[in-house]
Amino acid sequence: GRTLMWGWIPEGRPDNAAIAAGWSGVLSLPRVVTMGDDNRLHFAPAAELRALRVKLYLADQLDDVQSDHYEIEAEFAPQERIAIHIRVAADGRERTTIFYDPQRGNLGIDRQQSCRDTHGYDLSLLEGDVALSAEGRLHLHIYVDASVIEVFANKVAVITGRIYPHADSLGIELEATEQAVCYFNLWTLKGVNSGFM
Repeated sequence: GRTLMWGWIPEGRPDNAAIAAGWSGVLSLPRVVTMGDDNRLHFAPAAELRALRVKLYLADQLDDVQSDHYEIEAEFAPQERIAIHIRVAADGRERTTIFYDPQRGNLGIDRQQSCRDTHGYDLSLLEGDVALSAEGRLHLHIYVDASVIEVFANKVAVITGRIYPHADSLGIELEATEQAVCYFNLWTLKGVNSGFM
């Protein structure tokens, strides 16, 4: 009785890199599509994805996480002029920044420092307008799977992008005021081929 949607996520790397890898493009995660009370389409990751969860980390444990396969579910009460930044695939030289600017009501994925080898890679900024909920909250549901990032925001927006960090870029950082963080949960994930389906 559900409506499920998949998308095709194209490459953002040069053709020769895709040829060398032996594959090109990937499917997005399955998304459940519903009509909200606000008469807008709502999007959420399929509940079955929870079966991939391995270990839970909280916001104060992010230094212990070294992974390129994880899920983040977090809620924020953004301060008026203070942006929220979540940096993934970080190692000091590379990082991809998921950000929310409360002044502009703008959510984005900044890929400008996602890859040390920048020639021919698509590192453009991905962004869009996302309004806070009636309670002034921002709910984010983020999946990082090696070169794929999918960000679900307040059930009404999804931003998907490709990144190509080096294999040792495995850090995660949160930059937000303590008052802005309602909760922050991160689960490392097992691979889909490990008995998920």
